[in-house]
Amino acid sequence: MKGMRFLSTFLVASALFAGVLARPVQDMAPPAELKNIDWLLGTWTGVGKGMGMSGEAKITSEAKLAKDLDGRWINYTATYTMEGMGNLSGRMMLTYDENLKKYTGWWFDSMSATVLDLKGDLKDGVLTLEDNEVSDPMMGDTAYKIIMKKTPTGMELQVMVKAGDQWVVAAEQAYTAKK
Repeated sequence: MKGMRFLSTFLVASALFAGVLARPVQDMAPPAELKNIDWLLGTWTGVGKGMGMSGEAKITSEAKLAKDLDGRWINYTATYTMEGMGNLSGRMMLTYDENLKKYTGWWFDSMSATVLDLKGDLKDGVLTLEDNEVSDPMMGDTAYKIIMKKTPTGMELQVMVKAGDQWVVAAEQAYTAKK
């Protein structure tokens, strides 16, 4: 009986494994849609403002966006200084999900352990990524939206939070390419 159970388990596992090998290999090339946001690539310096601990605060930053993981992802790293909060840093891994037909990204930063799970679209040169409501230690239950827009002089970045039914600007930066 034991031998039969082993044999049947082995045969089922072998059939499943053979089925996996028989499937065509997925195209491993980066999604073509990533080319539509190549304008994000590079090193940027930014100045702007945001909601600080005691009202509006000046923000200065540097952001580096480069292709990563064989070109399938864009690695976005940022360091910034915000009045009243000191030096901060953040990272987003950004790609295009062919199954969802959406740009997707995950944002992490030094202000909290909250990870933003972002999904969005590119329309008229504006990449808009939005997450579902998350529990943020500083803000409570909050939804976030990140908007990146190509401009004649560089790029604009806007981070928005949802207050009730309204979106409010939490931070905005004007970026220029670092020389």
